[in-house]
Amino acid sequence: MQMPYEANPGIAFWHRRLQTAIRGKKVFESDWQEAMRYFRGRHWGEKFSSGSDAGWGLTSGTTPPERQHDGQATVPLLWSWVQTLLPQLFFRHPEIVATSRREDPQVALFAEAVAKFGNYVQKEMDKKGANRLALEEALIKNCGFTWTDFDSVRGLPRTKWISADDVFVDPDCKADLKTAKWVARRLWLRIDEILANPLFRGTEGLLEH
Repeated sequence: MQMPYEANPGIAFWHRRLQTAIRGKKVFESDWQEAMRYFRGRHWGEKFSSGSDAGWGLTSGTTPPERQHDGQATVPLLWSWVQTLLPQLFFRHPEIVATSRREDPQVALFAEAVAKFGNYVQKEMDKKGANRLALEEALIKNCGFTWTDFDSVRGLPRTKWISADDVFVDPDCKADLKTAKWVARRLWLRIDEILANPLFRGTEGLLEH
């Protein structure tokens, strides 16, 4: 049975490229999931099924003496390590400076305005918050991403954090991201958003599924 996208050579090509990128990424995803479990402290439930299993509250007469008062706890060291490193890596917005190369007062004023506008946008659009989330994920998963686009409502450029789980890189670039010819981002949209967006075609009958 031929899938709808296979009828279009261009779409079929990109579908194959994306599938290759998804398969190549699976090599790292299991390590990422394990690292996130340690960061969130969920490994406690994997080691002990309950507090009594960890030795807490075992003081009754039916408890063997060797197991009394031997309570154990897992310590989220990864979380502490990440929170300690984050302020050292990024603690404020970089200051944008624009200088004029011409001895022209008007150009100098324009350069000053550009610098002030750039610094305003960074603060107003919370670029620091997006970078902090990307750095936090990079310390855990060894990669973090931000995505820059344009906020049409506010009329300003913005930088957003996107999870490494939703980023797919050209598999031909190997280990050097600078050689990547394309990067794909997975978007999670509601059905009504898809139907209202003219960029999406072939959405007839989507609500029926």
